[in-house]
Amino acid sequence: MACAEDTATFRNLRLAKDAGCHIHLCHVSTAACVEAAKKARQEGVDVTFEITPHHIFMNGEKAPGIFNIVNPPLRSENDRLALIQALKDGSANCIATDHAPHTALDKKNGSPGFSGLETAFSACYTMLVKEYGMSLKKLSELMSANPARILGLKNEGLLKEGFAANLVLVDLERQWTVRGQKFASKGKFTPLEGKKLFGFIKETFFNGNIVFSSL
Repeated sequence: MACAEDTATFRNLRLAKDAGCHIHLCHVSTAACVEAAKKARQEGVDVTFEITPHHIFMNGEKAPGIFNIVNPPLRSENDRLALIQALKDGSANCIATDHAPHTALDKKNGSPGFSGLETAFSACYTMLVKEYGMSLKKLSELMSANPARILGLKNEGLLKEGFAANLVLVDLERQWTVRGQKFASKGKFTPLEGKKLFGFIKETFFNGNIVFSSL
């Protein structure tokens, strides 16, 4: 049930309205929360919110129980489609991984969450750009420029002269199969195990230095 997330969201939006402050909602996963945030924004509340790759890529109607052990849980297909629409129309401000690196044993013992960093771009690119027609520029805004702006990070989030050289080189047309055991992360468990995704990460740069390379 989505009651816990929905009621907490309604309450916190009301508090933000009364306090006149900015509120950022993490890991929004229901259509009701999307609509509540949009309504609050129309009423003058300074609200931003994020959506995770796993809530974009999967629903909870067909997923085995172990995949539903995440906070918030995977939702209905109607909720998933509402999240995708919110990202496409600009209602949602950014995508955040909610990276929680657990082993398969952790998951069997009930630990909530998934390893999300190493599949985040590919999962979002495959679902949002390849399947639902979002522009690559829009996806970049959701995963880079907008988070930097919300967090108040100066000179970050854009490929621009004078900005930090934090960037990723991607082969957009290369398809690859997700294998958790190949992750650099200590958390090898992924709900996308065996999935074929587009968007292969070739190199990652941080402050101009290569920190990951598949070449």
